[in-house]
Amino acid sequence: MIYIKKIQIPIYFYFFIFLFSVPKPCYCQTTNYEFIGSLLYNNMKEHVVYKVMFTEVNGTISGYSITDLGGKYETKTAIKGLLNKKNGKISFNETKIISTKYKQDESNLCFVNAKCALKNVDKKTLITGNFNGYYLKDKQLCASGKVMLVSSKNLYQDLLKTINSLPENNLKDSIRKITEYSLKPLNEIKEVIEAKGNTSMRYSWKSDTVKITTWDDAAEDGDMISITQNGVEIISNYIVTRKRKELKIPLKKGIKNIFKITAINVGTYQPNTAKILFTDKQDSKLFMTYLSKGESFEVNIEK
Repeated sequence: MIYIKKIQIPIYFYFFIFLFSVPKPCYCQTTNYEFIGSLLYNNMKEHVVYKVMFTEVNGTISGYSITDLGGKYETKTAIKGLLNKKNGKISFNETKIISTKYKQDESNLCFVNAKCALKNVDKKTLITGNFNGYYLKDKQLCASGKVMLVSSKNLYQDLLKTINSLPENNLKDSIRKITEYSLKPLNEIKEVIEAKGNTSMRYSWKSDTVKITTWDDAAEDGDMISITQNGVEIISNYIVTRKRKELKIPLKKGIKNIFKITAINVGTYQPNTAKILFTDKQDSKLFMTYLSKGESFEVNIEK
């Protein structure tokens, strides 16, 4: 989403992040994506950070963009488009506003249409391409420029190295802005796991306790979770927000500690996308959840 007044007033750009996982080919299942990046404009001299999240089924994508994340004009906008996994081409259009903090004339809203390519550069998954922005009412062109996105899974896995290896200074600046806002202090994560429904992971633990931190780094839309330890609730019907909630849980010795994370709902837009960080003295594992209502995954920890 781009905000442009039709008189000679500065352009307001807003950002999409795609926290993106590159899926294995499967045309019968839903796959979830997230990416972080920039829109570059004004002959690449200006940039704005953005985030996009969407799902894909049989080559068709749907989801939302978040522009000006955490800012005074933050806006969440529905997107629809196409993804060709064989040739890496991806396109999407913004279609309608879901929510916005923008209080001025909505005729200034400039909806982004993007045509891009998915590629790997220096072991980083990128989406690059071009966009045009159009006023929704009269379809007039209101902006154009370049799209630069990086997989947020890459970003979480190796935060500082990812920033330093990015090919565009403007993109680096955008990623730094995001890290200052929502990712800090996550630069020591040892493993990033995409947690889907009905999955189970097993780990050995060094500490006598586990610190569990949960938050939502996208738009707050009412995603609710519950967490149990060996069937006993430690978080019940908790609405995930950007404010981190931390719990320090003692581990039971000599038995498995089974932590079950369940999506109570999917908020106003599916799927449930909470971030859940398990921290040990010598280890840290970030679970990026992609859950439908009622789905859960398990983390089995042995002390």
